[in-house]
Amino acid sequence: MLGEIDSFVNWLRRRNQQARTWRDYAYDLHQFAQVVGDKPPGAVTFHDVDQSVMDQAARGFKPATINRRLAAISALYTFLADEDQTLVCPVLPHRHAIKERERLPRPVQADDLARFFAVVDHSRDLAMFLLMLRSGLRISEVAALRHTFANDLVSADVPVTVIQKLLGHTWLETTQNYVAANDHQVQADFYAASDKLEGWR
Repeated sequence: MLGEIDSFVNWLRRRNQQARTWRDYAYDLHQFAQVVGDKPPGAVTFHDVDQSVMDQAARGFKPATINRRLAAISALYTFLADEDQTLVCPVLPHRHAIKERERLPRPVQADDLARFFAVVDHSRDLAMFLLMLRSGLRISEVAALRHTFANDLVSADVPVTVIQKLLGHTWLETTQNYVAANDHQVQADFYAASDKLEGWR
């Protein structure tokens, strides 16, 4: 099996010498060969993979590392199957892949929140952050819930300089993006042109 591993690794290296993939695969596959021995690839069974997984788990390797090494074995057998289509990969994902622990989200500590809010000096920003904190909104939802606010003000013909101040934009050009998207004259011209184009059919 060591010869087949070297052939596979050399093939990977020729494809992209700059990538780390061939180095990682070489290490992982040689680790596997140390556990199962230098058997021909066709003689390796799922029991050998069982032994490899148990050996790594006993040595304290993380699920992500074990799963990465299983992927390396599968990649080796995919490579070898080009020349021997009867070769069966001994890795059985439903049997060998280890499910990683789901990490629970960690709440922000009260001290961290206090330090954060101590430097928020604008009432608008304070309101937005408190809204996210107390209602569980994502940043994207608040940013969208913000675009709607600006669009509504534009539709109500609020002066762009007033909208700039309400949104806290440093540059007027930023606020004018909302105006361009809601320019009633532009919309009217577009619809008028569309009516003419429809009439040409």
